[in-house]
Amino acid sequence: VSFDPSVPREAGLYDSNANQVKTWDALIDDGTITLNDNIISRCSVSISGNLVIKDGVTGIGNSAFNQCRNLTNVTIPGSVTSIGASAFVQCTELTSVTIPDSVTSIGSGAFCCGDVGGFGEYESIKDSLESISVAEGNTVYDSRNNCNAIIKTETNELVQGCKNTVIPDGVTSIGRSAFNCSRLTSVTIPDSVTSLGDYAFQHCAGLTGVTIPDSVTSIGDWAFNCCVGLTSVTIPNSVTSLGIGAFRACSGLTSVTIPDSVTSIRSVFANCSGLTSVTIPDSVTSIDGAFAFCSGLTSVTIPDSVTSIDGAFRACSGLTSVTIPDSVTSIGEDTFSSCSGLTSVTIPDSVTRIDNWAFAFCSGLTSVTIPSTVNSIGSSAFVDVQLVIYDGTSGNAPWGAIKAMRSDGTVLR
Repeated sequence: VSFDPSVPREAGLYDSNANQVKTWDALIDDGTITLNDNIISRCSVSISGNLVIKDGVTGIGNSAFNQCRNLTNVTIPGSVTSIGASAFVQCTELTSVTIPDSVTSIGSGAFCCGDVGGFGEYESIKDSLESISVAEGNTVYDSRNNCNAIIKTETNELVQGCKNTVIPDGVTSIGRSAFNCSRLTSVTIPDSVTSLGDYAFQHCAGLTGVTIPDSVTSIGDWAFNCCVGLTSVTIPNSVTSLGIGAFRACSGLTSVTIPDSVTSIRSVFANCSGLTSVTIPDSVTSIDGAFAFCSGLTSVTIPDSVTSIDGAFRACSGLTSVTIPDSVTSIGEDTFSSCSGLTSVTIPDSVTRIDNWAFAFCSGLTSVTIPSTVNSIGSSAFVDVQLVIYDGTSGNAPWGAIKAMRSDGTVLR
């Protein structure tokens, strides 16, 4: 006889053959489960099997079952009213979840497989969650149309999905960390959706393509971070806000067009090592870390609308040349640092400030001419650059360069 979660059982821990391994009291007594004021605050990561939580427990705390990777099923009683953020994060053997009608609060990323809110490089974390349902009669959440997701009824926000989720029409937003599913291979976002929340599809490594409908106006921070299988994405003109790191470390992306509705891009495509071409529209006024570590990027055109660039092309080792438009007034810290393939750069007269490490370790640059309009140069702005030519008044020469001189040949020290 295998364990069937739909069969009522005494609270405790059961093996796969439905034999009780430990009573609920034993789980409390030996510290496997820590209970504070009828709220589960922590469960030992060594727990293994099928858990039936005792009726009377009123809440499951933040990260309570974090990394309980051998927990195969959990039965949540009708006494539970709240499930905290990341409550079951990285419970990699959990295949199905049923939310009782008593639950009125569910924290972000409650059942995610990965690191909720983290933005490190992708780690292959198994996720087994295939089925999510909310019991009928719940007044706060629902799983309408058997969608395999948890939806907040009043706001139509999808707060938790899984690999088999079908986002129903009427959903208006995808919540923070709603999907963190390495086995999610495709998703259809209906045109009722207007926003994609922070970390919404982070670490969805199996996702190869996504079409974002024209109804979407904002894409949150790190929304598709580390979606390493993503090879194409269409960002519609309706999007006015691209969050920090929205497509960071999507190493399968080769090209991208940013719509002319966007005015700033901040670390949006950083670490997209496969990116070879990008179109930046005239609407963009600032670029901050947007393409850092995009080693496959060989050329880029910065439009005349841009006034500041800060860390934008750090470690773009494939970049060979760049023209900075007359609209730019400052070149921020690390903007072109470690662009080892860069052999030429033109700095316009509009620039008045060049910050630390802006061109540091650009070993391919044999000569850089700084216009006299520049009155502030960071002391490490040109580390390892062979020659800097400058007729202006800023001090700190040679700013880390191997040699610095005026146009008349006078050596700067």
